[in-house]
Amino acid sequence: MAETYLCPPPAAFEDTSAIREAKSAPWSSSLAVAPDATIAAVSRALSDLIHAAPALDPASVEVDRLPEGRARNHLTSLRDLWRDIGRLPEDLVPLAHAQSCKAEDALAPLPLLSSGSRIGARASEVALAEMLERHHGSTVNVRAFPGLIPAGSGLLSTFQSAGIAPGAPISVTALRDPLEELRHAAARAQRMLDDGTVHSAEEIGLLLPDDPAWLVDAEAVFANLGLHLGGLPGAPARDRATEALHLILTVLNKPAPGMAAAALDALGLGTSDGELRGLLRRHPATGGELAKTLRAIASHVPGEIARALRAMTCGPEEAPVDWAGLIAATRPGTVPEAPVAATRGALAVFTEGQNPWREVRRLLAIGFAGDRFPSVSGSGPFWLEHEIDLIEKCCGIALPGRRASLELARARLDRQFAAVSEGIEITCPVRDRAGARLAPAATLDLIAHRLGTKAEDLIRPLSEDPADWLFDTHVPLPAAPRTFPADRTIDLNRDLTGLRLEEDGTVRPQSPSRLDTLLVSPLAWLLGELGIEDKGWGPDALDAMVRGSLLHKVLEALFPPGPPPDPGSMAEAVPVTIDAAIEDDRDLRFLAAPAWTVERRHVASDLTRIAIRWAEMLQEAGATIHATEEYLSGEAFGMGLHGKVDTLLKLPNGTILVIDYKSGKSTKRVKRMKNGWDVQAELYGGMIRGSALAEGKNAVAVGYLSLTDMVAVTSGTLAGDPFGPLDADTHGAAKEKLTETVAALRQGRVTLNGTADAKFFGDLGVGAYALDNTIVSAFLREDDQ
Repeated sequence: MAETYLCPPPAAFEDTSAIREAKSAPWSSSLAVAPDATIAAVSRALSDLIHAAPALDPASVEVDRLPEGRARNHLTSLRDLWRDIGRLPEDLVPLAHAQSCKAEDALAPLPLLSSGSRIGARASEVALAEMLERHHGSTVNVRAFPGLIPAGSGLLSTFQSAGIAPGAPISVTALRDPLEELRHAAARAQRMLDDGTVHSAEEIGLLLPDDPAWLVDAEAVFANLGLHLGGLPGAPARDRATEALHLILTVLNKPAPGMAAAALDALGLGTSDGELRGLLRRHPATGGELAKTLRAIASHVPGEIARALRAMTCGPEEAPVDWAGLIAATRPGTVPEAPVAATRGALAVFTEGQNPWREVRRLLAIGFAGDRFPSVSGSGPFWLEHEIDLIEKCCGIALPGRRASLELARARLDRQFAAVSEGIEITCPVRDRAGARLAPAATLDLIAHRLGTKAEDLIRPLSEDPADWLFDTHVPLPAAPRTFPADRTIDLNRDLTGLRLEEDGTVRPQSPSRLDTLLVSPLAWLLGELGIEDKGWGPDALDAMVRGSLLHKVLEALFPPGPPPDPGSMAEAVPVTIDAAIEDDRDLRFLAAPAWTVERRHVASDLTRIAIRWAEMLQEAGATIHATEEYLSGEAFGMGLHGKVDTLLKLPNGTILVIDYKSGKSTKRVKRMKNGWDVQAELYGGMIRGSALAEGKNAVAVGYLSLTDMVAVTSGTLAGDPFGPLDADTHGAAKEKLTETVAALRQGRVTLNGTADAKFFGDLGVGAYALDNTIVSAFLREDDQ
């Protein structure tokens, strides 16, 4: 249209500065707390208003019709913001220009292909349609473009007379999860091709939820049967230079988010080059320092990224760095969607938010559960739903909200169904990919109502009897009930103690924590040896692992080798040491962000209590700190062993005492040691006895410091002075069990766990965390309770 009406190039529509400068606007206080989120919310609300306004002019927004209140204040501020900017978004400039022209000004006719429906259309889109109809006329030809097919036509017109028996125009089947749905759909498509229900794959449609995971999985599942999918978006381009520049600036602005550093690693930057890692640890304070740092980094990165770094404008040389502005300015923009691959001879893929682009005879509609079908977007953070309704009622401005989104989603689904001529097969997953239970989609209630039935009567589970299936062997038969060996032992016919190898081919040593896992579950240990472990990602969190890592680092720094520190100095030293530990460890740096202030305060309080009491205990015992975080090596159960001990103490009688820091209370640890099932501390003691740290024939004792109640548990005995006598056998039962288990592993035998094992180990005080492994849980044998 811009070319037809000779529209001049539009000027850039830039609203960020105007949003920041609106000091009296309702969002001004939010800018100080969350500038990026606030600007994004206001910018979206402004765009929605401009597109929904009765005319492309701020004067058409008649705020005086609204009663006094929040809605009027916010709408007035948006209208004034639009007026102050003084121009339209780039996509509306051609429309405004065309509206000022006459029909004869157009270089060529542009007749409107209309469906007669205005559902979901914004005021600007309605104005465009009316202008084109005035200038060029319109035509209604729904078959020219399936997306224009009106709701209620095609197969929808037969809904009321449709039955739910196999072969009826519509059926709804419940399946286990999304992956099983895709396999079922692929098998149904192949069966329809095999039995002649359709003549080619082009006559089959596949309706999917708006989720990239569905598209990726669908392509893989259908490809396994040799079926191609048409309508999938191509791979979008990636601006690696801008992405790298944005991430580098984010990492240099301390504290650096952990995911920014991880994303740089994914780009191949910052991992193997030691000098580059050092440069990325800098925190330039001025524009000059930042420019110098970026130039230094440029010599360590590929040419395209290096050019972007050298061309970066960093601000005045002596002025502080405007981190927020630079990071926002370099944020990679939205990549235009790649063209749709409409492959000939392929199934037509429709997505929930897309009008149909091809008519089909059969439609396989999957994913009808949870918040899908319809997926409804709310009003966003700027407006409340009742305010949207009030503005439409008083001002005639239909802003996007939940009600409009629901109406559009239903109309789009009607169009998708209307593009089908013979049959619709809907499936709904009972569980999501994580195993959580899902409710059927709300649309199924509507479909059931049209069919004169209820949703629960409409949905039929897939029978486990293959005779009832609508396809043959394209989907695997239901798995047979699992069986276990009578003695719970799997024989793999090879030595399993040498699976993990170093680069030179030698067997990697075990660690005390790995042998602790072996004590509870040989299968969990074997999975770890094979690298079959959960490597899931989650957002930054002060969980037990992160908290434990921070506690260990701080205690190591506060209690170096030598005499114990003064308890009175701990309150001042702890916060400084915490800051240093967070700055030194990339995995902890997220804790330096303002959002984690409360959590840091709680950790500092706990660590101050711990450090003061630990210093007092060391002074009471007359102990000196012999070594900290010492790497040890040795042998246990015929296998190599290595590990790092938290701290070694030297008592007045010359005894070397191994102390392993443990979170939590001492109660469970005492029970475990008294029952003779301890593992880790004794293994550390064994490695020390064979090293120079034992200083000849000095006795070596072992124990733990429980950081929650600050109780030292040594050789199974509590209290004392404060470490107590060191003469109890704390590991005899565990040693006997591990000796037996390792001998079985050398013969290739792995004993599976039973359902009673969790209680068995719990009664002994042993933490059976290895049984939480998903694979181990799947192979638990039912024990007699």
